[in-house]
Amino acid sequence: MADTAVGMILQCTLRGQQDAQTTLTVLHFRLEADPTPAPIYAALGAFNTHISSGVNNLWTRYLNCISNVWEATSITSQIIYPIRYVGQSLLKGGEFGSVSGTALPVGNMVAITKRAEIAGPHGVGGVRMPGVPTSHAFESMVTANGFLAYNIMALELTDNQTPTGGQNWNPIIFNRSSPATSAPIESASTQPQIRTMSRRVVGRGI
Repeated sequence: MADTAVGMILQCTLRGQQDAQTTLTVLHFRLEADPTPAPIYAALGAFNTHISSGVNNLWTRYLNCISNVWEATSITSQIIYPIRYVGQSLLKGGEFGSVSGTALPVGNMVAITKRAEIAGPHGVGGVRMPGVPTSHAFESMVTANGFLAYNIMALELTDNQTPTGGQNWNPIIFNRSSPATSAPIESASTQPQIRTMSRRVVGRGI
C-alpha cells in the first residue's frame, strides 16, 4: 500500500449501537505534517490507537457525553482524498458510554457546531452526538451538566491529533465538492436544543 503524504484527508467514524440501532459520528482530518511517511494501513492503525489510548483523549471525551446504554462497536479510519484507500478498524465492542442511567430514544442527538474562519456554507459543519443521557436533557434542552461534557468534546474537536511518528492531523470541515479546500476548524460549540433525526436506513439511527 502507498505511504502517507501531506494533504491527505482522513475520515474517522465512531460507530456504536443503542436499542439495536447503529449510530455514526463522522470526523475529518487533513495531514499537515508528515516527517516520516508510513504505509497508509499502519498510519491509520496508529491514528485509531492514538485517539483512544490513555486519558483525556478524543474517545474518552466522546464516551463522557454518552449514556451507558450505548455500546461502542468500532473506530474506523480511512483515507478518502486524494484517493480513497481501504480503511482500518479498531474494534470497541464491550465498551459503553460513561454516563450512568437511561438515554433518550435513538434518533435524539446533541449537535456540536464546528466553524472555520471562512464565511458561507463551507465554513460551518456539525457533529452528531448519540446516546443522549436523560440526565443531560430537560424539556428538549441540554442541561448544565450536559454542557460541561459536550463543551469539553467540542474543544477536543478543534485539536490536532499527533500519533507516534510525528504526523500532525488537523481537524477540518470537509468540503465534498472541493476536498482540497476543506477549511480547518477554528472553534466548536454545543447547541442548546436537543434535535431529532429521521431514520433513513433500517437499523441505523443517527
